[in-house]
Amino acid sequence: MITVANDHRLLDANLASRLLLHSSLHELTGRQVDDLIEPRAAARLPDFWNRLRERGQLSGVHQLSVSAGPGMRVLIVAVANVLPGEHLIVLAPADWPEEELIDSALPIPSQVSSTLSGREQEVLALVAAGLSLREIADDLAIAEATARTHLANANRKLGARNRAHAVALALQLGLIDSEDSERMRPDGQL
Repeated sequence: MITVANDHRLLDANLASRLLLHSSLHELTGRQVDDLIEPRAAARLPDFWNRLRERGQLSGVHQLSVSAGPGMRVLIVAVANVLPGEHLIVLAPADWPEEELIDSALPIPSQVSSTLSGREQEVLALVAAGLSLREIADDLAIAEATARTHLANANRKLGARNRAHAVALALQLGLIDSEDSERMRPDGQL
């Protein structure tokens, strides 16, 4: 996973992404995510960013430029505004067998969805839509502390390290989707 600012600047990258990109965190932070795309695919980048902002999430296979070596096909799942002005991009090698990419320790979707309450799922969808805890509390007519508790409980149940990780897991497990988060946002904006 990498997080990217509105100006396409890389803000953070987890260990798996750094290993995939053959780069240290120091080498990645501050660079433009566009620098990772092969030059012949760069012409499509403005369209990618526009669609990401309009839809709230995108996925697809893209060709990355990794260090000095040959390009690599990767599956990219991007979620806009996981935090205001910060976008989450999850990378996975596109050509690896699926059984090598799936962690058997991950919860099974039906088990997780049965343990997450409806309110926890609502809060996660609103986080995915870019709302702050204050905005979530106002929208759901609950106290901000209650919204924080629902988010903390969802994080714990999903085994997530932070909000961005919880949203990524919830999207991956089908507990929320970008259409739900768009419908739930009071102003209809992402």
